[in-house]
Amino acid sequence: MPETERTIEHDAVTLAVFDAGEGPAVVLLHGLTATHRYVVMGSNALPRAGFRTISYDARGHGASSPAGSYSYAALAGDLGAVLDAFEIGRAVLAGASMGAHTLLRYALESPARVAGDSSA
Repeated sequence: MPETERTIEHDAVTLAVFDAGEGPAVVLLHGLTATHRYVVMGSNALPRAGFRTISYDARGHGASSPAGSYSYAALAGDLGAVLDAFEIGRAVLAGASMGAHTLLRYALESPARVAGDSSA
């Protein structure tokens, strides 16, 4: 399934965001020093299984711009901005390392936007 790329602006940072598939949204967050391509092994199967997969390069990583501010509060804010830009009300979140910490911070701050299963 083809992946589309777009950029969004948030908090003086440009984030490179990648979107593939249709269906309930699953947002994948990568770890420190990685990019959107290195989140969950097998994640390419998600769009084929009927899920919309959103991933992005965190601030200061990959195709996203360098970050003036780098904190979990800023990273969680970026996640919220990605959801808003793609008009996603609730999503399943999956992450590794820094991405897992980011999604946990976001889930604690915005629990209504986080789906606990794939029936998002």
